[in-house]
Amino acid sequence: MNAPVPSSRTGDTPADNLLEESILPTWITQRPISLWGFVGIWIGLAVVIATFQYGANGITGGVSLPLGPCR
Repeated sequence: MNAPVPSSRTGDTPADNLLEESILPTWITQRPISLWGFVGIWIGLAVVIATFQYGANGITGGVSLPLGPCR
């Protein structure tokens, strides 16, 4: 049987052992990313999804990839 992992937080109930400081809620001023950073990430993810969709459409549509000089 495994030994219990020591917790950085002290408490009387077993549920306190499940809390980790890095996953607790934070105030907006404590967050490392701003609203504009989140918007940038969201737009970047949308571009990646659209790029994968265009690539998938090209493969199913029969568009062949150009080969380099070594055929």
